[in-house]
Amino acid sequence: MLAVAAAITALFCAVAVTLSGRRDVGAGLLPDRLGRAGAPAGLGSPLGLAWRLHRSLLVSWTTGFVLLGLVFGSVTKSVQDMVSGNSDLEQIFARLGGASGLVDAYLASTMNLLGLIAAGYAIQATLRMRAEEAGGRAEPLLGTAVGRLGWAASHLLFSLLGPAVVLAAAGVATGLTAGAVGDGIDRMLPRVLAGALVQLPAVWVLVAIAVALFGFAPGWPRSPGARSPRAC
Repeated sequence: MLAVAAAITALFCAVAVTLSGRRDVGAGLLPDRLGRAGAPAGLGSPLGLAWRLHRSLLVSWTTGFVLLGLVFGSVTKSVQDMVSGNSDLEQIFARLGGASGLVDAYLASTMNLLGLIAAGYAIQATLRMRAEEAGGRAEPLLGTAVGRLGWAASHLLFSLLGPAVVLAAAGVATGLTAGAVGDGIDRMLPRVLAGALVQLPAVWVLVAIAVALFGFAPGWPRSPGARSPRAC
């Protein structure tokens, strides 16, 4: 197995070196294309622009969370089988409430893990403001009638609601698969979905910390070669 992993790593490294030698410095493999001459109507507001900037990130994270939920939910039957196949574990978990106690503990820990991962997405979405500012794209926008609060609120909307979307998607996927292989979808889905959404307050606390750091320390996090707004 280690030889297979080493061979795949060597193959991908060789492909990466070959591809990097065929592109210009700082450019991609595909040629640049001109954009549309006029902006669509959806970009006429800060919220529309924020949706355009955040939608790919949100869709990617949601897809990943759905896949994780399908994997986590599909192994709940294995957790039950592990208990039923061991007489000592059966006696222990019988005192704790039977095999369902272990399944509940497993699903609770899974939702905690998904909450930690969702916090990473929430912080990444929050730092989109910093990326726009450091890239010089926020200044022309704020030079118009768009206010700073409206611009920030449009991004923070995705920082707050985005984690709710990805956690709900993971909770539904986990609940459906766990119910299909276990005690029934009607029983598992509401409980697992609630266990996923209960992680939101902790995620929002981290979002608040990231926003506070963005406001009180404009140069954080510093991008390579980027100047802080104070230096400008």
